[in-house]
Amino acid sequence: MKKLVLFLASLFMANMATFAQIDTEQGNNSFAGADVLPVPALNSATISYSGDEDYFKVTVPRSSVLIAGIPLNSTGMGYWIRIYGDAPSYTLLHEDYNFSNQPVSLETLVPAGNYFIRISQYSGANSSATPYTLNVSLDTTDPGELNQDFNTAYAISVDTTIQAKIRGYNKTHPAQYDEDYFK
Repeated sequence: MKKLVLFLASLFMANMATFAQIDTEQGNNSFAGADVLPVPALNSATISYSGDEDYFKVTVPRSSVLIAGIPLNSTGMGYWIRIYGDAPSYTLLHEDYNFSNQPVSLETLVPAGNYFIRISQYSGANSSATPYTLNVSLDTTDPGELNQDFNTAYAISVDTTIQAKIRGYNKTHPAQYDEDYFK
């Protein structure tokens, strides 16, 4: 019985390492102070005063779709969520907002690298002491993601069936939406 309890406890601890729960208390109000999140992550934080912003840094190991969102918004306030590229330019890649009690989610095409997620209150919304939950994940199921033009076309063999997806967005790419090229 003792071995079973220890085994179950170790499984629980391993699962908790996969989904981070970081209590962010006002120290992450800038790119420099961004809390580092593992991917995937479920993170609870608050926008507790007017002008408060939460910054999070994530590392993407390979080209994929970076998914960041607030799936259930029961705080009564609207959120603005943005995804930025890494320093030094912190280029805005994607943004969206929601109204109170509505979910918001971004799907952004990204190559391997570091990215920042910024959460703030939507214009005119009130702050809230009720935490929101930020969900961050990667979709790496499309091996040819970011094959956005003929120069980066994904090579396939004749008589080969592949599964691919058209999803994601990136303001810095000329087409802005996902396009897949194959050769």
